[in-house]
Amino acid sequence: MALPKLDVPIYTMNLLSDNRTIRYRPFLVKEEKILYMAMEGNDASEIQLAMKQVVNNCVQDTIDIDILPLFDLEYVLLHIRSKSVSDKSDVLYPCGNCEHQIPITIDLTAVEISNPPKGKRDIMLTDKIGVTMNYPKMDMAVSLQDTDSEMEGIWKIIEECTEQVFDETEVYDMRVASIEEKREFFDSLTQEQFRLIQDFFEDIPKLQYKDDYTCPECNHNSNLLIEGMANFFV
Repeated sequence: MALPKLDVPIYTMNLLSDNRTIRYRPFLVKEEKILYMAMEGNDASEIQLAMKQVVNNCVQDTIDIDILPLFDLEYVLLHIRSKSVSDKSDVLYPCGNCEHQIPITIDLTAVEISNPPKGKRDIMLTDKIGVTMNYPKMDMAVSLQDTDSEMEGIWKIIEECTEQVFDETEVYDMRVASIEEKREFFDSLTQEQFRLIQDFFEDIPKLQYKDDYTCPECNHNSNLLIEGMANFFV
């Protein structure tokens, strides 16, 4: 005799990048096991695969995880986590005065996006030559684990987020350009041109939680700012 099937609630949310409405369910014990085992192993690629699998399992509509901006994926995971475990998350936050680790309870429903997404962007480097930049994806973030230095990681993200280079007559697909061609192009940037690209990355939306705190150790009062999925998805 077949055992009865348990009903699972379905929720809706809007993606940040295009305001598309998607349906999702909480993660079940099987998905919790996937996440737990990946995080226990502390391997970035395994965590990446686990997060993708959980989103694919829990989202009830068809979305392409590989082309979803990283902030969208984080936002979906945050919603799934809040409906699966709790809409509260307890973290430790260092006091800005004495570094004492202060227990903070984050209200996940109060987590906001730092600024509205503007989508991919054409940036003119000269009067005739420009680049088309797009938001980082999860694969790009994980690839940073393979770099030997922070600067190397920064350049790797810049190269992977540059979809096209264009001039007055041609559009060049950076996906088919060789590593040497990419490096030669980016090495020829002036500081002013590099700052234009930096401005794009500084404007990328981030998950953000703001509050005030009083340190129980030194009574220091200050503003609280927590950013990034790793600080919420625990």
